[in-house]
Amino acid sequence: RSKYEQFYGMDYTDPYYTVDGISRTLSVAASRVDPRGAGVNNSYTTYEYDAGVLYGIPVGNEDTVINRVQAGFGYQDTLVHLIPGGISNQISTFVASHGTHYQQLDMKVGFTRDSRDKAIFATKGVLQTLYFDVFAPLASQSLTFYTMNYHAKWYQPLYQQFILLSKADLGYGNGFHGVHDYPFFRNYYAGGIDSVRGYQGYTLGPRDSNGKPFGGNILVDGSIGLIFPNFLSENLR
Repeated sequence: RSKYEQFYGMDYTDPYYTVDGISRTLSVAASRVDPRGAGVNNSYTTYEYDAGVLYGIPVGNEDTVINRVQAGFGYQDTLVHLIPGGISNQISTFVASHGTHYQQLDMKVGFTRDSRDKAIFATKGVLQTLYFDVFAPLASQSLTFYTMNYHAKWYQPLYQQFILLSKADLGYGNGFHGVHDYPFFRNYYAGGIDSVRGYQGYTLGPRDSNGKPFGGNILVDGSIGLIFPNFLSENLR
């Protein structure tokens, strides 16, 4: 829960759904996003309900490396509530063409490669995830678009307990009939401690006709950090 988003979700994972080590995750979620809480936009609020299943298939046979192919599908129901008085031209144009209620089938495939020495407070290794999502229509006013997302974290020991940490995020989304069909509420934002430090969250990137941060359909960000020895607690980094 935050000023920007309220998210409630539940996942149930069976790591050994089959004797071959294929996992299955069932998930349900409900969320409410109010961009006014982050000072991004003051003209809409989105309500979303999701349910899905995701399978994880182990591949390869490398020592100290875990490779998994993930595939699944889910149902997504999204409602956009417009707030009169400050609706930008971009949002007005999109809503006029696509309405405010959308139901999609989310078909997901991904790949995860993890060579870290441990999942929490890793000291060496690389974690990489790549996901491709295709959203197919389930109703007359549904949306058709796709997204591709890549995330990487690299831990490199330097000296004693000093560790170099580098991160990268790449994202791209588009509609099957052009970027004008890509939903504005799926735009990528940058800024904040999780992407570009020193900037307020959700403030970097294109702006709408009202001068408010609007995000975009492409994201590229990276960072380099230094993890230094900690003498307070092993549970703090």
